[in-house]
Amino acid sequence: MSVSKREEKMIFKNSLKLFCSNFGKVWKYFFYSVIVTGIVIGLMMPFLNEIRTVVLANWTNDILNAIPSTGLLYGSNVAGMFSAVWAFCYGCVTMLFTNYLWVGIYLAFLMIIIWPFLMNVGKYTVHESLYNYMSSQTKSSYCAVLIKTLRHSSAYAILKTLMSIIWKAILVVGSYALFTIEAPLFDYFLPVIVIVVGALATAIAQTFISGWAPASVVYNFNVVKSYNIGFKAVVRKYGRILSTGFMINMIFIFLIMGFGVVSAAVFIPLYYGLNNMFEMVMFFSSQGMRYYVDADTVVTPKKLEQQDTIEKTKYLL
Repeated sequence: MSVSKREEKMIFKNSLKLFCSNFGKVWKYFFYSVIVTGIVIGLMMPFLNEIRTVVLANWTNDILNAIPSTGLLYGSNVAGMFSAVWAFCYGCVTMLFTNYLWVGIYLAFLMIIIWPFLMNVGKYTVHESLYNYMSSQTKSSYCAVLIKTLRHSSAYAILKTLMSIIWKAILVVGSYALFTIEAPLFDYFLPVIVIVVGALATAIAQTFISGWAPASVVYNFNVVKSYNIGFKAVVRKYGRILSTGFMINMIFIFLIMGFGVVSAAVFIPLYYGLNNMFEMVMFFSSQGMRYYVDADTVVTPKKLEQQDTIEKTKYLL
């Protein structure tokens, strides 16, 4: 096995170990996510009638009613489900901005700005808690860390949310191009294309920012300088980080597609939890920093001068 393959395997293995030893943090972030989602839904309630009107007007496809039982293990029409969901979402957005423009702008602001901002604040809190554990086996209260790091996490969340708008725009345009292809034979390949391309595109987008939050919590710099440090750490191991991220995305997409959309309620919190662990392990490994993955195991990566060749010295901090 090559050095890069062995290191990629070790990063994934150590991420799983850290995930298992810090499973409580996964559920704390999950409960935080539930609270944040409840707040956002509450802010939507003044326009409940408009939302109900738009949803009922577009809920016309029988496949939508079968979504809870649609999945690879059920043998249901997965391609038809993808197309039906896209048509439903497209119809709702079009009708909302045509008939209720200001309501549409308000809801878009909630979903594109407010909800991601609050979720990113929670993500930063998880990274800070993980840093305490990985560096010194210190266990910390999620709420206490959330309050303590609010200034840094807010700045990080604002910039990350704004950057994600570009990614979401690309995703929408790509989805529109994909789901408007009219070819009967194409439907047979649609699930594979959505899964593979979706996992790869997400991994690429994640890779460019995966070192951001870890760099900020480790070095306590401002968000701009932290992004630069995190990006350098990613570049040092770009291929291994991308392939590991792609593998994690593929695993969870197949799990959700296999067990049905309803299973997303279980698998998505696990996915975000493992992804947070992976980002921290990646950063520590890239920086040559020793860290705990559990109470009895300390990992000692190669130092920076051992990892980098002369050509890569420009990435040294």
